[in-house]
Amino acid sequence: MHETVAWDYYLEEGARRYAVQTLLRQGKARIGTPDEETVAALNKIRDLDRLGRLSDMIHTATSWQEVLATP
Repeated sequence: MHETVAWDYYLEEGARRYAVQTLLRQGKARIGTPDEETVAALNKIRDLDRLGRLSDMIHTATSWQEVLATP
């Protein structure tokens, strides 16, 4: 059982990192390169559902602040 918990953690962490990388890549193309504070804020987000909402927002946002304001 202990191995399953660790495995689930690593899968979720990998998904989270991929979501942040994808968000940064899409955001750079759409609204420009984020500053260090924005990158740090994105890296602190652990909620995969929120990262998904941020990814949806990137298509209409005009700034990184607008993206980060998404609950």
